[in-house]
Amino acid sequence: MKRKKTIILLLTIIIILANCSVVLADINPDDYRPVIRSDDAGDAIGLAQKIIGVINVVGTIILVITVIVLGIKYMLGSVEQRADYKKTMVPVLVGAILLFGTSWIIKLIYDIIPNTVSAIS
Repeated sequence: MKRKKTIILLLTIIIILANCSVVLADINPDDYRPVIRSDDAGDAIGLAQKIIGVINVVGTIILVITVIVLGIKYMLGSVEQRADYKKTMVPVLVGAILLFGTSWIIKLIYDIIPNTVSAIS
């Protein structure tokens, strides 16, 4: 057991040391000014907004239909079936959180990026 720990420790140290490298670059990051063409950015942003909108609407419709069906089954089911429906609601809720959470995060990133780009240039 002690030999195994020693080997793991030795391999870890070798991996860490193997990833160390020296960079001899002579670049000033303040000199970098990205060129952003507004027509290309506008096309990409417009396409992304359309795709995200469609995904959000379709996901919302599917989510509402799923919740309605599970709700009706829950109301009409027996005690054993209700326990099963409660188990199936967990993935539905996780899916809802992922659906609305990702669209919220994407919108947040979309709102932050123009401010960041304008601050750089």
